[in-house]
Amino acid sequence: MSGLAAQGVTVHVATTDDDGPDSRLPVPLGIGMADSGGLCFYFPRQTSFYTFSWPLFTWLRQHIREYDLVHIHALFSYPSTVAALIARSAGVPYLLRPLGTLAKWGLTTRRPLLKSWSLALIERRLMRGAAAVQATSEQERQEVLDVCRSCRVVVIPNPVEVPVDPIVRPARERMTTILFLSRIDPKKGLEILLSAFDQAAMNNPGLKLVIAGDGAPTYVASIRTLAASLANRDKIRFVGNVEGGAKSALFAEADLFVLPSYSENFGVAVVEAMAHSVPVLISANVGIHCEVTGADAGRTAECAVTPLTQMILEMLGNPGSLVRMGNNGRRLAFER
Repeated sequence: MSGLAAQGVTVHVATTDDDGPDSRLPVPLGIGMADSGGLCFYFPRQTSFYTFSWPLFTWLRQHIREYDLVHIHALFSYPSTVAALIARSAGVPYLLRPLGTLAKWGLTTRRPLLKSWSLALIERRLMRGAAAVQATSEQERQEVLDVCRSCRVVVIPNPVEVPVDPIVRPARERMTTILFLSRIDPKKGLEILLSAFDQAAMNNPGLKLVIAGDGAPTYVASIRTLAASLANRDKIRFVGNVEGGAKSALFAEADLFVLPSYSENFGVAVVEAMAHSVPVLISANVGIHCEVTGADAGRTAECAVTPLTQMILEMLGNPGSLVRMGNNGRRLAFER
């Protein structure tokens, strides 16, 4: 939003106060609030499932003709559906950004039958009617075409703020610190990483794992319980959500960034790590994995404990290769 505002574009965001199944954002409702150079309008949800909001529908119907373009984020939700339908009815062009919702993992593990019906009845029509469908990687572009061959797809990577100044990383005799930094969610493969770390630490006693991020309280609690059950639990550190200088400090102390996601349409945290000259180890489900391996900025591993363990040990056992990949990653983050 700030980037568009800097180009002289007026940007308004219309959304709900939804903040997870059992939570709502503590924000004023129905009035524009200044944020990042634009205005945000929040409306109350009536249901957690599908995020139904009649006030949002009413506002969109009253105001959508005031805009030149509507940028819709995600699928399989009420706000996205009504925004597209109202824009189409009013003759206002809209861009549709799936936001990873068309990845195979999500389509087959989270309400698969309901999503197949919804795709047939709603989402394909919305994608065909869009001025363009925005994918954030070549992998996501293919995911879109797999479900909607006739829609127009453009690839526009996510914008990521990266440090402009050269990264000065402390010299180390041994590479020992693994960083996981992302939303703590079942799709991130954190259970696999914890088990792989525990096995790797048996062969590398100095190994440490830092877990940064937050998520649904019940799931975060289950991850902490799993970590506490491991033999090398004392080498695992949870730091919660981090921003700004605290995030940069974590990247500075990390020797390897690991994200073994089952589904990731782009991978903002991966780009952030590369921008800080940290080599990355990701799954082939991360949208930019081909670009990462093609630039020799990191490696991929299956979403399974044994191959992930082996790759962690292989990468950390070659400090010169890690430095090279870190430099390549920073170059890739800036060039692409």
